[in-house]
Amino acid sequence: MYYFQDMPRTIDENKPLFTIGAVAEILSIKPRVLRSYEDKGLIKPSRTEGNRRLYSLKDIDVLAYIQYLTTVKRVNIAGVLEIQELLTKLDEKTRNAFMEEVGEEIKRLPTKEKQAYAGEDDELSEVVIRETVEFSENKTKSNASGRKGEPKGAE
Repeated sequence: MYYFQDMPRTIDENKPLFTIGAVAEILSIKPRVLRSYEDKGLIKPSRTEGNRRLYSLKDIDVLAYIQYLTTVKRVNIAGVLEIQELLTKLDEKTRNAFMEEVGEEIKRLPTKEKQAYAGEDDELSEVVIRETVEFSENKTKSNASGRKGEPKGAE
């Protein structure tokens, strides 16, 4: 017998409930990848008074899309930031329709790409981490030279 069967089962998608470990488990990615995404400005989880990261369902959707872009489409971090910016300019209906299309595309992925998206390809995970670190280092060098967002060597 379930004592809570009459309770509503909905969760506010914006309420931060999930720890970094739980999100890493849900998305099958390493916590250090989540921390690096935060460092690069791709996601901004809420923080508790004790400074622990908490993610909402909406954050998890964003992270899943970032994972799709980086592992399946092989978009680098600068590209993900640009795509995120473009998506914010779409109206909600168009953005939701687009994300539904992405979900359908994920369902149709070949096995190798599904494994990468599901975090089952450690080699690819390491590539994503390396590219994230390289992006951060290049951005730091660009900012130190007085240029914002320009790749190294762009003059």
